[in-house]
Amino acid sequence: MTDKPSQAPEQSGVVTRRMTEFTLAFAESLKDPSIIQSIGKIVASANSGILDKISQQETLIRKLQCSLAEKDKEIGDLESRIILLEKRVDENEQYNRKSSIRLSGIPEAESEEGEVEDKVIRICNNHIKVDPPLEKKDIVVAHRIGQKRAGNTCRPILVKLAALKIKDRIIRNRKNLKNISGNGKLKIYVSDDLTEARSYLAYKARMMKRDKHIRDTWVYNCKILVKDNVGRIHQIQCEADLEQLLPD
Repeated sequence: MTDKPSQAPEQSGVVTRRMTEFTLAFAESLKDPSIIQSIGKIVASANSGILDKISQQETLIRKLQCSLAEKDKEIGDLESRIILLEKRVDENEQYNRKSSIRLSGIPEAESEEGEVEDKVIRICNNHIKVDPPLEKKDIVVAHRIGQKRAGNTCRPILVKLAALKIKDRIIRNRKNLKNISGNGKLKIYVSDDLTEARSYLAYKARMMKRDKHIRDTWVYNCKILVKDNVGRIHQIQCEADLEQLLPD
């Protein structure tokens, strides 16, 4: 059997030779200024298209940033309006409670029908020592608040009084309750009937006093007041007012 001569080396040589010829021809063409100019135009055209797209994207980003800034302002305005409305609602609700007080620590009987008012009058006259004495006509309504549960024999009493001046007499003399609270038998407290929002702020203020972030806190005429650690007095209207008193 006769072997056929291999054609692979010959074909490889042809390819190499043609590549060399192409390279030389290309290099020679680059000496022609018109060729260089044409390549420059092609590159410039490509770059121009890319730059146009970048410019369009930058314009779009600026528009989106402006739109986001406007939306942020709208959200900020809405949040401010909500805070203002919540404040007005709270003020209206607290105004409706201005003649009301809460008494805590008064023992609760199994059945107190018709007796709650009498208990309030006895506490106010015998222990708080209201002058002139409290009468039934001074009370619009008095009742326990909260659900009655096993073991909970001392639910607070909500008392709505006929006039603000009657409430002021009770609040002014409630310090006399220390005389019975100190003997360990009863611990009775009288407080303003605060809204839920103000009750929460008063609680937060007490926690800050406990943690020694403020010197003192109290409620006067349904307003939450605190004394900071340098002796300045602040009225607390929102949680942010308390946060400003925290150490950095």
